Amino acid sequence: MTEQPKSLVGFPLGVVFVTLLAVLLREWYVLVTQVDAPIRGDIVQYMAYAWNLLEHQTFSMTHVASGLPPPDAFRGPGYPLFLAVPLGLARGEGPWYPLALQMQVALAALTCTLTAVCARRAVSAGWAVLAGLLLAVWPHHIAATGTLLSEVVFGFSLMLALWLNLRALEAPSGWRALACGLVYAYAFLVNPLAAPLAFGVAALGVLRTRNVRLAWIAALPLIVATGWQTRNALVVGEAQTHPNRGLINLVEGSWPLYHAAYNSRHAHEEAAAIMQDIAMEERLIVEDLGSGLSAMATRMSEAPVDYALWYLVDKPWLLWDWDIRIGAGDIYFHEVRHSPLETHPLLRALKSAARAANPVLYGLCLVIVAFWAGRAMVKRSWPQPAELHIAAGFIWFTAIHALLQAEPRYAIAYRPYEMMLVTISLAWLTRPAIRKPG
Repeated sequence: MTEQPKSLVGFPLGVVFVTLLAVLLREWYVLVTQVDAPIRGDIVQYMAYAWNLLEHQTFSMTHVASGLPPPDAFRGPGYPLFLAVPLGLARGEGPWYPLALQMQVALAALTCTLTAVCARRAVSAGWAVLAGLLLAVWPHHIAATGTLLSEVVFGFSLMLALWLNLRALEAPSGWRALACGLVYAYAFLVNPLAAPLAFGVAALGVLRTRNVRLAWIAALPLIVATGWQTRNALVVGEAQTHPNRGLINLVEGSWPLYHAAYNSRHAHEEAAAIMQDIAMEERLIVEDLGSGLSAMATRMSEAPVDYALWYLVDKPWLLWDWDIRIGAGDIYFHEVRHSPLETHPLLRALKSAARAANPVLYGLCLVIVAFWAGRAMVKRSWPQPAELHIAAGFIWFTAIHALLQAEPRYAIAYRPYEMMLVTISLAWLTRPAIRKPG
């Protein structure tokens, strides 16, 4: 009689605390931090798409002085649609930028909420609150809220889809599966890497429950993806002037020196030469896939052990490492001033502690995933549904970025999976130490 009411009251209070703390830290960051040139790099493209959607009803990142910009499909429409909301509300003028940041604050805080709620399906209330708390105070996630890039929105979409997915598994229904599929469909429009995850979790759900209605989790992303590709074929077609981003990422991700060369390309001739070699390989693979893959294979055959370690060890860790490679460095994409994570002693200490703990958290994730994999192979015993779906997200995004591009900025969207796995791992590791009284 005492434990259950305590859990019923304590967990919601814990979730409220996590949410309020997440809002406080992110509001503090976006209101105090000064960002030099906030619209630059990839953000310029996202803003061009959003502006052209509002002004010309055309999905294009091309700026034109007159007439209609040519449509393209270099990026997905999910995040530009998000940016079009504050732009539209401000009618292209006024405080659209702070409004966009406030929208990201709300979604980032709700991501922390959903992380705790999803973790509760796998661990006790205290561990679940810890999962949300870890994300709420995680420096990368705080700093990303003040940057107009897709990671915060993508991460929220993934956690909302996971929550709806777990609800659909608990009480399978067509409406719950449709809601989950709809969120995964939007996540696909933000980042295409969401679609294979949706197919995977839908298959797991159907196999486990024998309820075919859960196939809607995959059907809606498939319908949206098909519609998007049809649009590209009909509207963009041969007029597409932008190369395939997936192939470019495949080439860039195969060069261990890519990030260092990119950042030093204007200062060192050797770095510039490496970038030229990468650009040649990119053009080759876009123009002739077979020749491009052959060139990559020839290069890798000269150091097969080094490249094997690069893909199997170095790149998976690179995704979850600390310093952002393409950007200002440390946890920042932009050059910033007066960040409370640097100026306030408590937050500065928290950032230092998070940096020291980062490899440990990654190791805890590997421990629990390895344990589940070993148990499945030896005892044919699978994790519980929540555990399996959390692990599926972590494994999928780690594996695909190990194949394509990997850098800590991308992991911002996936940190909720990491924090949930960390608490699951800690709960499992500490369980043998618990002894009943007497």
